[in-house]
Amino acid sequence: MPKKFDVVIIGGGLSGLLSASALSRKGLKICVLEKNRDTGGMIQSFNREGISFDTGMNFFGAFEKGQIQNELFKSFGIAGKTNITKISNFELVAKNGKYKIPNNFERFEKQLISYFPKEKEGIKVFLKQIKEIFYHISLESDFEDLSFLQYYEKSALKFINSVTKNRELAELLKFNNLLFGSNLETTPLYIYAVITGSFLQSAGTFTNGSKQFIEVLENQILNNKGTILTKKEVEKIITKNDYISHCVCNDGTAYFADTFLSTLHPQNIIPKIQSPLLKTFYRKRIAGLSNSKASLIINVILNKKTVLFDNKPKFINTEGKSVLFYFPVSGKNENYAGTAKIMIEDNVAPYSQWTDTKPNKRKDNYNLYKNERAKEIFNFIEKYFPGFKENIHNYFVSTPLTFRDYTGSPEGSSYGILKDYTKSSETIFSVNTKFKNLFLTGQSINFHGLLGVSITSSIACTVLTKYITNRKIN
Repeated sequence: MPKKFDVVIIGGGLSGLLSASALSRKGLKICVLEKNRDTGGMIQSFNREGISFDTGMNFFGAFEKGQIQNELFKSFGIAGKTNITKISNFELVAKNGKYKIPNNFERFEKQLISYFPKEKEGIKVFLKQIKEIFYHISLESDFEDLSFLQYYEKSALKFINSVTKNRELAELLKFNNLLFGSNLETTPLYIYAVITGSFLQSAGTFTNGSKQFIEVLENQILNNKGTILTKKEVEKIITKNDYISHCVCNDGTAYFADTFLSTLHPQNIIPKIQSPLLKTFYRKRIAGLSNSKASLIINVILNKKTVLFDNKPKFINTEGKSVLFYFPVSGKNENYAGTAKIMIEDNVAPYSQWTDTKPNKRKDNYNLYKNERAKEIFNFIEKYFPGFKENIHNYFVSTPLTFRDYTGSPEGSSYGILKDYTKSSETIFSVNTKFKNLFLTGQSINFHGLLGVSITSSIACTVLTKYITNRKIN
């Protein structure tokens, strides 16, 4: 028997779960189809030696009462249902020393002026612009008004260089460049300002890791009589004129719905749709878009009670490298860190000999290469945090191939399609499509991170709900 729902959501990553949570609360009959064994995508967790690790880095901004991420949690019905630990500061290790980066606008301004008293006016100009753009964000943002496009078509890097000629300060203002997947070379000012602004308002992390957060979302969907199906990879999307009729999974099961919401990367969803509405030039344009950089992430188990816990994520931007290093609060044991997490930019090119292989089927030289990379990074971190290396009990390396295989991101890209301020019309997507009942969400549509995905999912759900309502009326 064919399966019929109000909404079928293709992909059970963060955007899929958030959207399903919001739509199921409206009484809609929801079905989430996830190709992997577990939901969560980039925020899913996994276990090693009895310890739970988050796939990604998973700290986020603007989470306190009255702030945008908290308001989004409310709109999804999950505010207050998961424990969040506040991060008061980031740290930057740069060529000229270490800097404290407070996660608060006022304290950040005072801290920077204390470091660079002669740059006071430039710092104030910087923060005024960041605030102006960041506070533009709201639950009602539609991402198509002129003020949004104005900031999207400006360069983040050029803006930073315009407020100061002091190279040391400019490098400090780029402290979080690892979070953009492009070293700010192509990053639009809008995206830089919203992400940076969110962290300068407040920063937090899931106290018990992302596993609890995923469980909260899943339970809400199930309690609202939604359906979550795993190991269900959508292989075909069948159309009828300018509507989606149904989708077919890898096991041959067909799923019908009045409306469809895809959370997949645009380069993954387009090939599944066989329709003359998608012209060859359009398919080629989407296929040819560049993706943001990939990452190599090392999850470390530390020797017990050897490293004091420190709740300050550290950006190490020296020697031509950008590394993010911190101790997850979920691994804390009394006053000691139980685990550490390291992220460094990477790409698929060094892994070309294993590109066509599958997880757990790769040759020993793949593991050898991963271990060599890990040891190189450990030696780099040891220069700035002596004693870390000797307290490593075990570690597990995730490469761009890991993320490609488990999250479906082309080339293992960390942040989806590369946003380019010179190509705004090509790299920003509408949640609407050429098909009246197919909508898009996910990190490639507007921007990435928990905040970006939450906002895009909220917009997609609003547009989708209006479509359903209007269709019923008509």
